[in-house]
Amino acid sequence: MTESFQLSILICTYNRADILAECLQSLTVQTADPQVFEVIVINNNSPDHTQSTAESFIGKVPNLRVIVEMQQGLSYARNRAYQEAQSEWVLYLDDDALAAENLVERALWTIHHHPYKYFGGVALPWYKYPKPHWYKDKYLATNELPYKTVTPIHGNQFAIGCIMVIHKPTLAQYGGFDVKLGMIGNTIAYNEETELQHRMRADGIQIAHDPELFIQHLV
Repeated sequence: MTESFQLSILICTYNRADILAECLQSLTVQTADPQVFEVIVINNNSPDHTQSTAESFIGKVPNLRVIVEMQQGLSYARNRAYQEAQSEWVLYLDDDALAAENLVERALWTIHHHPYKYFGGVALPWYKYPKPHWYKDKYLATNELPYKTVTPIHGNQFAIGCIMVIHKPTLAQYGGFDVKLGMIGNTIAYNEETELQHRMRADGIQIAHDPELFIQHLV
């Protein structure tokens, strides 16, 4: 398949139409040329108005496609997303995240200037709702990592799942995300992206952190 874009932004979503709308709105004001990236929303069989909400952004969000994945589970949705992507690089963005205006521009800069096949970014807290009295910014914020430039991460540090950029052929080589892990509908489960990084790192693939790749993530 001929690659049509330099980057595919992949958003997997389930039953959060109103939050998804704010995520998609943040992608209407990217500083990058709209012709260099596409956006794919994977509707993971949502019972709410996710489909109509996502489709309402066609023509507003550059090169937007909305696809329904009937097999329930975030890992199924994430795997369907990269398989649908028309670029060599994919950027996974959570449906409850707001993209910085230069998100695409920065991701492409890092892709073009560094050798890493997988890198994460910075998630800052987004307080759409009143902040719980017990909540501290550091529970989410990943801007406190001791990396001032794009740097491989080590030890028990991993690229955060709400903002990660992966070389699609490398992702496919590893079979994507383990479908036994991750959220399934309203059932809370995690670690599908951590497990993938474990497998890659075991083979010597370095996972990096980009301290200038920003999103805000819903608290």
